[in-house]
Amino acid sequence: MRSFSWRGAIKFKQVRTLKINEYRKSNVIADFAVRGITLSEGLASQALKQARTSVFGDVSESFSLLNSFGASLRAASPGTIFDVRVNDDDRFTSVFCFPDACRRALPHIHPLLCVDATFLKGPVAGTLFSTVGVDSEGGVFPLCFTLFSNNENKESWELHLRSTVEASGWTFAGWTVITDRPRGIDDVFESAIPDAHHAYCMRHVSESV
Repeated sequence: MRSFSWRGAIKFKQVRTLKINEYRKSNVIADFAVRGITLSEGLASQALKQARTSVFGDVSESFSLLNSFGASLRAASPGTIFDVRVNDDDRFTSVFCFPDACRRALPHIHPLLCVDATFLKGPVAGTLFSTVGVDSEGGVFPLCFTLFSNNENKESWELHLRSTVEASGWTFAGWTVITDRPRGIDDVFESAIPDAHHAYCMRHVSESV
């Protein structure tokens, strides 16, 4: 295991300076081949995993630091909403974040919100929901997000939309909210954000037909 440790350490700088998705086990094998060392795919994969952990930390353990991170965020930016939820077994279920600066920007952006969800790739599965607006120059303006430990479903959509409304302090009356028309969204929308107009992204809808 000693040789495995130094192999992982050699990759420390390379993983940190390269985009993580651009450095793969094939790159590890090629780099060591230049040095006259032959690595199996399995060992190269382990070395790359160790290097990523050395640089970015352990993904699973990082969830235990969420409350500390939230406290630091609120201390640096009072008014920020950072809500971590756990189940009865004290296991992570979701975290909602609405930075104070983004909340204060609401009166200055167009009355249009786009809400979408995407599944996460990597060692920890889950779904990331995000709400963005449009600034005065027509650019994308991130507002808030929710990270869920489970898959996209009606309950997660409702929680994200309700959290957005409650944290903002707005009803979004007269605003338009665009989604990709996930299953059950009409009922959720009427319940969570009834004062806004609901529209569908036709590109997403057409791709789903």
